[in-house]
Amino acid sequence: MPQSEHPDFATLTDVIAPWAMRVAATLGLADHIGAGVTTIPELAIVAGADPDALRRLMRFLVVRGVFREIDTGSYALGPSAQLLKADHPAGRHKWLDLSGAGAVLDATYVGLLDSIRTGEPAYERVHGLSFWEHLSAEPALAASFDTLMAENASWFGEVTAAYDWTGIEQIADVGGGTGALLADVLAAQPHLSGVLVDLPDTVAAAEAILDAAGVRERARVIGASFFDPWPPGAQVYLLSHVLHDWNDEDARRILRRGAEAIGEGGRLLLIERLADDEPDELLATKMDLRMLVLVGGRERGAGDFACLAGDVGLDCRTLVRTDSGRTLLECRKR
Repeated sequence: MPQSEHPDFATLTDVIAPWAMRVAATLGLADHIGAGVTTIPELAIVAGADPDALRRLMRFLVVRGVFREIDTGSYALGPSAQLLKADHPAGRHKWLDLSGAGAVLDATYVGLLDSIRTGEPAYERVHGLSFWEHLSAEPALAASFDTLMAENASWFGEVTAAYDWTGIEQIADVGGGTGALLADVLAAQPHLSGVLVDLPDTVAAAEAILDAAGVRERARVIGASFFDPWPPGAQVYLLSHVLHDWNDEDARRILRRGAEAIGEGGRLLLIERLADDEPDELLATKMDLRMLVLVGGRERGAGDFACLAGDVGLDCRTLVRTDSGRTLLECRKR
């Protein structure tokens, strides 16, 4: 039967379109066309591409509605092409750029079969090092990955507003990357001071982010792993999108450090997407496989987090689900 009669199947099995879109992003085609460079000869020059090969790429993407051909050999942006622009607020360009960390992550899916057969991440089999080892070994890759994480900030304000910070003096964002979330919380809550904990190479970029938010004087930066003892003294410890990177055994090790750190009345605040409360099943299942292939982690439901927390002596309850789909779960000592 003709493939055109099964469009869903054709979309699901198409391997060319995802890479064509990434090539278009990497070459900056949407930005160039948006700036008025609209013909193949001009685009080939500014993008550094072969004219004939570029024409064939554009024809492929025009048929799929990404770009529009308005005159023979002259192009305009379609709705999807807008998302390829470097300044689009959705931030997809950096994820699709084949010169950045997103491309390395995407390339790992060639090992999905191994992950399904073994239950283990495929990253080391594909790239020669585990994901975390690779970041440590290649500073440019780590910097690109940190940028991707820091720019995924549209939901920070929701989280900051959703929690009651009354009576809290100090918070610690453990595994907080370059400090973007901590900066947002401190900026919105002038009475708070904060501690940022992440690996030394990662937190090295935090100074500029905290300065830009005007909170540097209220923040302390510590270069350490969340598997190490956490700094004492905070009333609230944040773990934002950390546990889904790890299998259950390692997640318990991280939570155990949290249980050791929080004092009487202290709280451990988990920020995660809940697999059993995610209306977008496509996103939930995609992220679950992504965690498996890259790092051996998984998406979890509220009950899963409660069980993991209970294993280390913590009670965990769901507080609130934000509009972006993130849920705040608060853990306290039993």
